Amino acid sequence: MKFDGYWVSKVDGTVSVIAGEFDETELTQESDWTEAMQNEEPTYPHGFIKPLAMLHSVCQKLVGELDMDERRKMAEDLRGGGILPVTTVEEFARLIQLCIPRTERLPSVMSAPARLAMDTAHDDDEIPFKA
Repeated sequence: MKFDGYWVSKVDGTVSVIAGEFDETELTQESDWTEAMQNEEPTYPHGFIKPLAMLHSVCQKLVGELDMDERRKMAEDLRGGGILPVTTVEEFARLIQLCIPRTERLPSVMSAPARLAMDTAHDDDEIPFKA
């Protein structure tokens, strides 16, 4: 069975996205069969079936992974009426990381009830940020 997706890589400071096609042997169980790694080497392209997971990876490669403290502060500022400027690629990448729920990348070993609890824990949030 074949799945359409994307390869994301960063070489010499340039982040690239390439359309790809994966079969079930390339997808990892840890990603709930939605991501592919080439030899688990971080410098090699990483494959994604889900577009939001691909966007999150692109943003991580642009500005690094936001830690939970940064995410919480940004979300609190926005909920409190603050303004998040988005005038550079870096600011846009941070916004994408804030808005894409981390539950997109939960491993398959998490039970369905536990996933549902995480997915709905903040359903009343104005911003789709999951703490």
